[in-house]
Amino acid sequence: MFQVLRHDVKLARSLNVALKLSRSCINTSPYQSHQRSRCINTALGPRRAGKYDPTTWPQLAENVSKRAISTTSELHERADAASDEEVTAPISPLAIVFTDIVKSTAIWEKDSAVMAEAMEIHDNFVRRLLDNHAGYEVKQNGDGFMIAFQSALSALNFCLEVQVQLQEQEWPPHLLELGPAQPVVVHDTEHEAKDQKVLWKGLRLRMSAHFGEPVCKWNDIIKRMDYLGPAVNRAARYVSVCEGGQIVVSEEFIEALKSERTASLGENGPLYNDSQSEDTNGYALEQKDFEGLIETEFELRMLGHRHFKGVDEKQRLFFIIPKSLEGRLEYFPKHTYVQAEKGNLV
Repeated sequence: MFQVLRHDVKLARSLNVALKLSRSCINTSPYQSHQRSRCINTALGPRRAGKYDPTTWPQLAENVSKRAISTTSELHERADAASDEEVTAPISPLAIVFTDIVKSTAIWEKDSAVMAEAMEIHDNFVRRLLDNHAGYEVKQNGDGFMIAFQSALSALNFCLEVQVQLQEQEWPPHLLELGPAQPVVVHDTEHEAKDQKVLWKGLRLRMSAHFGEPVCKWNDIIKRMDYLGPAVNRAARYVSVCEGGQIVVSEEFIEALKSERTASLGENGPLYNDSQSEDTNGYALEQKDFEGLIETEFELRMLGHRHFKGVDEKQRLFFIIPKSLEGRLEYFPKHTYVQAEKGNLV
């Protein structure tokens, strides 16, 4: 029988965690059916805390307060008590995204006041798009973010929208006079000036995305879910090899996109083909293959093999840019991407 527990703050937090855990066990993606039993012993937490009145909750057993949960039946009955405003922390497998502002140190050195203003614009912008794509802000590392998504599709939609809309923000005028943030415009002599394309304007963001099974651990210090292990380490390292305006993705991330597409749409044409591509090593990963699952048209290119400290094997990486900004390819140093090797990745 359940023992009656005092409704104190500790119990409130434990029950909040349990409720979110229950919802996560119910609302799993097609890749998570094998994770449900494992999910029971994972301490999930909400994105925001302190929205529940512990005096209104039913009594729970002491084993629940200690998070040693042996059954989810009673938790399922209480799942409806969780607020819809809460954002559930994703559970493995999941997508990890890292962002980083290019040459931010140089901008800070040139004008710290204008950079502080730009950072506020940047942070609010990123968080606003996170809400639109069910992204979970794990932490902010300096001028970049570590973000978790339950699906690769959500992660890619977020990254593409960030790249498209970033230069549309109302940046401080003086920021646009500083070298790393100056606008870059495509001068097309065949069109009117009004048709010229802005490729960069303001802060430039580089991004990495990886899909894997990190360890999910609730962090009582930051009051948020944290993610640990090789999947996180790799995602963090990948961002170091790309240019501003690129989204570097791993093979595992691409395979997750393919699997999620199949789960949502069924087998409706391959995402790779037998014809050779100098840029993608045979992959034919295009927006049109996703029939609305990805909102922004994009280009996939091969970045090549990269070796990272602490990772035994070289990693084969790709990068993605929005189709509307493909003019950026002409500005990337040639060493940042290579011709693909012969053979398909299947």
